[in-house]
Amino acid sequence: MEISNQIGSSHIEAMKKIVAFIDGFNLHRLLYAIDSRKFDEETIESITLDIRDQNVKLERQKKSLFTYTKTWNNVFCHPDNKLIEHSAGLIYRMRSGVSGIKKSVRKFCKPSRRRLPFGAPPPQAIDRSLISPQTAYMETLFGLEHYPDCVGELFAEMVKFNATMYECLQEAERSIDEEKATRSDWRRCLELLRKACAKSRQHQTIFVEMMEENPALKAALLQSKTLNPSEDNPVLREFMEIGAAEDAKGKFASRRFHNCTLKDVDKITFYKDATESQGDSDLFACMTLFNCEAPKARCINLAISRFDSLLPERCKRGKVPAIHLYVFMKWCSEGIGYETFLNYFNKHYKEAGGQLEPIGKSALSGASRKHATSSEKIAKVQKEMMKTLGKMFPEIGEKQSA
Repeated sequence: MEISNQIGSSHIEAMKKIVAFIDGFNLHRLLYAIDSRKFDEETIESITLDIRDQNVKLERQKKSLFTYTKTWNNVFCHPDNKLIEHSAGLIYRMRSGVSGIKKSVRKFCKPSRRRLPFGAPPPQAIDRSLISPQTAYMETLFGLEHYPDCVGELFAEMVKFNATMYECLQEAERSIDEEKATRSDWRRCLELLRKACAKSRQHQTIFVEMMEENPALKAALLQSKTLNPSEDNPVLREFMEIGAAEDAKGKFASRRFHNCTLKDVDKITFYKDATESQGDSDLFACMTLFNCEAPKARCINLAISRFDSLLPERCKRGKVPAIHLYVFMKWCSEGIGYETFLNYFNKHYKEAGGQLEPIGKSALSGASRKHATSSEKIAKVQKEMMKTLGKMFPEIGEKQSA
């Protein structure tokens, strides 16, 4: 009779069956199976070596699994979203363990010549194996000491394997429950979506820099098929329809948490920034390059246009003071690069009629090094500038200077 190596009918059922198998395994069941199959020492040693090899592989995969589950529910989407279910991804990361279970239960299955009824699915090995909890067994009259040493070695390897596999399955169950809890908390999902959009902006910097040189490019991108809310873009279409209410955005984030692709987030981010900038190319560029929302971007642009007024009188001659500009850059964005910042600042500072001579990357980098060696001086400049910015932008000044 044909016997299937499949475990359960779904990934979740497979996990449950493997847990039940591990819970039901014991020494007497193994000894009964060895006696029933009449295994000789050579066969037992072969099974032991196979399980030992699976143990080494499973230990490596255990590390990979725990790394995977540690980050999985802390980000809105992963590269494999929409390609596999979370449970399938977990099973894949335990593939050596699942393979080891399949091999071991198969070796302890009794052969049968009985033919299955027409159309009936073949029974699963995990249900028919003599070491599975579904099958009856009798405790042997003698203990392990009456068997060859190879039997004890086999039992030890199987116990070690089952213990590691059980740890993996417990972590998998914890991660699945955590995912369900996260999806039910729309505020948490919305926070993760915003973090994903912030990360997405970093990928779009090059396009925005190109739009700075060619404003017509923005209109062309907004009219492209990629940003068209059609059936090809169901996530973007849903996002465009949710409105501005916080809870509506949160419910959208809950529905799409781990249920969209990274490309979907890129489309949402580009569309959101492009529409919130309301046709202002400078505002759109600032939102993307400085990785911020529209209110902060407006403050940044206004501060650049009035940058001379942020400086004390002693600094209002010659070149832009590097230390002051470094402090200002950190207020604008912690993650922006020197070159990107200077390209944007110098262009808009001069367009606004700034009176000082712009500085280069090396000067700004030097101010950064002074931040580490002259912390008191930097702190003094920072306190002065944050106070001025706080007066200029009371709605964000205090929060941003904290």
